[in-house]
Amino acid sequence: MGIWSKIDGDRLELGGPVTAPGPGGWSLMRRPDGIAWLVLDAPGLSTNRIDAVMLAALNDILAGLEADPPKGLVLRSAKRSGFMVGADIAQFRGVSDAAAMADGLAKLHAVFDRLEALQFPTVAVVHGYCLGGGLELALACRFRIALADAQLGFPEVQLGL
Repeated sequence: MGIWSKIDGDRLELGGPVTAPGPGGWSLMRRPDGIAWLVLDAPGLSTNRIDAVMLAALNDILAGLEADPPKGLVLRSAKRSGFMVGADIAQFRGVSDAAAMADGLAKLHAVFDRLEALQFPTVAVVHGYCLGGGLELALACRFRIALADAQLGFPEVQLGL
């Protein structure tokens, strides 16, 4: 199992128990050693994807971490399938307003920029699929650890995004 300490159904656990996911599928745990673990497990889905709820919840979590900084932050996925496949493409179907699309991407980048600007070390632990916005999220962390099965890429270039 490598560095994974427990496999429970489709959920991977690393470094201790994971609390039930909160808004957007995020769980934040602060360990006694001062390291915060931020785990994504999108409810009801086999893969983690970016959507408005997940992004707003991440923004709120980052605001809390800015106000009460940990020694460091480890960001990872609880999904067996991988880190994150990026944006939920279904949310783009039927969108014809370029300004609305640009506004949505600006909001996404603002949250990722906030993660990148944190004043403490951030580490993304990547396994399995890490695509599109998921890769952008990992790249917003100061450090990345890619397990042997990690598959990285930007497939949105095929979509014209």
